[in-house]
Amino acid sequence: MTEFTVKVDGIRRKEFMQANHFMALKQYLAVAGLLLLLALSILIINGSDQFKNLWALAIVIPVVPIVYHISFLRAYGKYPYGEMEMTYVFDERGWRLTVNDQTGVVAWANTLKLRRTKTVFLLYARTEGRRGLVSNVLPRRCLTDEQAEQIVTWFNEKKI
Repeated sequence: MTEFTVKVDGIRRKEFMQANHFMALKQYLAVAGLLLLLALSILIINGSDQFKNLWALAIVIPVVPIVYHISFLRAYGKYPYGEMEMTYVFDERGWRLTVNDQTGVVAWANTLKLRRTKTVFLLYARTEGRRGLVSNVLPRRCLTDEQAEQIVTWFNEKKI
């Protein structure tokens, strides 16, 4: 396979939510870890008999993912993700994404991570003029099995 095009007729809510949960996992773990360290520091400073106050920590840490989940739902509602038409073009050099009248081109060498979930492929790319990584959501429902395997193959070949 030399080149193929994938048309995406919008990102569904489930796909958006799953992609954002994967992208926020490190942030959640960092926040939960910091809260845990803060609570343990306070307990150590105040004395070990204060462990009965751990109930606050037991309430706060599970609340963090709920807050993330609500913020993702609000973000999905604010923007027309479900109506966005996107076109991906993949080949052995990299991939191109067109949304509306804007096109971005990414070489496989600049695709730093490829994550596969039940419903989406997440392509993490480094782009010029932006700090950090940009994540791109490609719904699996838009790919054939052969196309999905070809994307993985091209991504893995860039590591060699």
